[in-house]
Amino acid sequence: MANIERLRKHYGDLGDLERFRLAVAAFGRDDTDELRVIRETAPKANYRMTAWPYAGMMESLPKCIRVVTMDVLCTGYLMGQAWERHLRDLLGDPDDDGDIDDVNPFTEKEFALGAARHINGAFLGLMRFFDGLGITLEDGLAQVHEMERATVQVIVCQAERIVHDDESFRRWLALEHLPEQTGEDPATDALQEGIEHFEQRLQAEANAYAEQLRDVFDAESGVKSWDDLREKYKGLD
Repeated sequence: MANIERLRKHYGDLGDLERFRLAVAAFGRDDTDELRVIRETAPKANYRMTAWPYAGMMESLPKCIRVVTMDVLCTGYLMGQAWERHLRDLLGDPDDDGDIDDVNPFTEKEFALGAARHINGAFLGLMRFFDGLGITLEDGLAQVHEMERATVQVIVCQAERIVHDDESFRRWLALEHLPEQTGEDPATDALQEGIEHFEQRLQAEANAYAEQLRDVFDAESGVKSWDDLREKYKGLD
C-alpha cells in the first residue's frame, strides 16, 4: 500500500495518454479507488472540469466500442438465422413441404459466410484499435455491459467456427483433387489461393476498420484539434 501511495504522488505528472490507459485498466478491474485518484489528479481547466483531451478520450472510447458491438450483434443475428436455415436444409427439415421455390441452401451458406467474415474483420479491427491506444482487449471490453459483452464473444466464436469449417471443407476438396502422380493440380492451387485471398481480405478489412475507429476516436475526443492547437501556439506560453 505504501508503494502505491508513493506512486500516486506522481500521478499529477502523467500525460493524457498515460492517464487514459491507467483509467481504462482500473475500470477493467473495477478499481474505484484508483479511478478516483486518477480523476482527482487529472489536469483541470479554468471551468473546473476534467481537461481535454483526457476527458474526451474517456467519453469517446465507449462510443467507439458501442459501434462495433452493435455491428457484431446485428450482423450476428442475421448470420445465425442464415446458418440455421442452411443446416436445416442440409439435414432435411421434417416440416419441409418440398416447395420448389425454397431458397437454395448454398445461398444461405454464402450469406452466413459473408456475415461471419465481416464479424471477424470487425472484431479483429477492434483489437487493433485497442492495440493502437495501448490498452488490452479485456480492459477495453470492460466498458461494455456484461451481458452484451458475453453475447458478442459468443457471436465472434460462432463466426470463427463457420469460417473455419468452410476452410476445412475447402482443404478437404483440395486433398480429394490431388493427382495420383506427382505434379501440380490447377484445381488444388485455385482452392489454396482462395483460402489465402480470404485471409488477406480479412487483414485488410481489419486494418481499415481499426483506422476508421481511430479516426472517430480522435475526432470525438478532440485529440486532433488539441494537438493542432498546441502545435500552432507552441512557444507562445
